[in-house]
Order: sequence, then structure tokens, then C-alpha cells
Amino acid sequence: MSCPFPRLHPLGVLLTICLFVFSMTAQTRSLSEEQLESYRKSLLADYYIGKPVRAKVTFPATAQGLEINDGKINVLPFSANQPVAARPGDLLIIKQVKFKRRSIEIEFAEKEAENKAWSLGSGKQQSLTLKPRLRLRFSRELTARDLSLQNLNLLLAMALDTSSLAPQTVELPRAVTTANQPKQAAGQLPAEQDIQVRDIPTAPTVAELAGAAPNIAELTIECSIGRARVYIDGAYSGWTPRTVRIVAGIHSILVLQEGYTAWEQRLIIPAGKVSLVRAELKVAAP
Repeated sequence: MSCPFPRLHPLGVLLTICLFVFSMTAQTRSLSEEQLESYRKSLLADYYIGKPVRAKVTFPATAQGLEINDGKINVLPFSANQPVAARPGDLLIIKQVKFKRRSIEIEFAEKEAENKAWSLGSGKQQSLTLKPRLRLRFSRELTARDLSLQNLNLLLAMALDTSSLAPQTVELPRAVTTANQPKQAAGQLPAEQDIQVRDIPTAPTVAELAGAAPNIAELTIECSIGRARVYIDGAYSGWTPRTVRIVAGIHSILVLQEGYTAWEQRLIIPAGKVSLVRAELKVAAP
């Protein structure tokens, strides 16, 4: 009796299995790369959202906002009566970051237009609440090389002060010891640094900090309006009232809330102390 099934050559079977395994491996590798790219974009968005920056150029009040095409900024002239979304020096808060195939779109928190009533050209006027926008365009698809803090910050620096976007490290104040000068206490600023920071105030202290390392300080930030966003050295730190332990030294404190003017100050946070800072926010001018 003949077999109803065709006889398979062992070499052909082996080749079929190898091709199947190779196909599955390539598919898995491709999926992993897509997942890795998605994860990288998610991390970048989380890093940028909430960061405060200052505009270096004028942002147009248009749907696409300001554009940077292949590393070249597109700055348009503005007429006197044309509304703008942001002017040089304006404080902006990054609200959303979207990654597309050939562009990165950044949206900032809403900002009330300077001229609330803007003529539409037909005699009618409309009140504006503007969202400054920045779009990075590329003539090619985005690659892993584009999705890095360093490369993105280089592009953003064309339109924004990116000092708050770079990862910052705080160096410990170093003690100075010479033959005629005893070693300074931990957290005390050296003499040569004292000249540079003479105009920087020291945060008010309310108590000694027990049980912490000699170079550590505790800082509590309160606000006159209750809840407001806190940024320490450009990094988002939560809502007021906020208590953190940080390395003693010079720190920048920024407190923000919509509808109020920003409160920002550089302070010397002394080591081994509990410091209390109160931000007095004022209602922004209409």
C-alpha cells in the first residue's frame, strides 16, 4: 500500500524549520526595536513635561507655532497689531510633547494674549487664550540618534533658554585648608566662593537637622496661595507645601501657579539646618 502523504526529504525539513525560526527571530527583533523606541519617547516626554523655560524669540499665535526645520529656525516678521503667543524672556511651561514620524511637537501651557480683543479682519473681534507651540521638523524620519536629551536640547536652544532642560548636578561646597586657616565646617562656603555669592541670600532657618549627613539640608517651601508647582534647580519637585532634603549649597527655587506671577529666587541652603521659604505669589495683571 502506498503512503498517502508525500515523503519529505530530511534536508528540506531542516531548511524549512531554519527559515521559520529566522522569520520569527527577525519579527521579534523588529518588535523589540519598536518597543524600545516607544519607551525612549515616553521617557523623553516625561522628562520635558512640566519643565520651565524662557523664550529667546517671538512665538507666532498660529496653529503650528514656531518651526525649526532641519536645524534652521523659521523666524517670521510680526506687525504691531498681530498677536503673539510668547515674546523673548517670557516664562513658558512645557505641557505636552508629541513625537511623529518626521516631527516633534511641543505645546506649552496656556498664556493669555497681550491684546485680548484681536480683529479678525471682518470688523469682528475675538478674545484669545494662546498656547505657544514649537515644532521641530525633519526632512527624514526620526532615528534613535535624534531621540536624545543632548540633540533635542541643541535644537531647542535656538528658540528657548535650555539651562533648565539639561540634567544638573549639584557639587558639594569644598572646604579649604591652609597652614594659616583651619578646616571649615561641613557645608560652609570657602572664602573664594564667598566673594562670588555675596549677593545671594541665605534661606531662613527654623531648626537644627538631626540624624542627617553633614552636607545635607532640609528645605520646606510654602506658598501664600496654598498649592503651587515647585521647581528646584529647574527640575519639577511637586506641589506646595513641599519639604525635601537636598545637598547644601546654592539652589534656584521657582514657584508657579496659573493666574499668578512667578516667584523665583536663588538661595544658599545651609547644611545641617531646617530652612523655611515662603513664596508670596501675586495675581497676574489682566
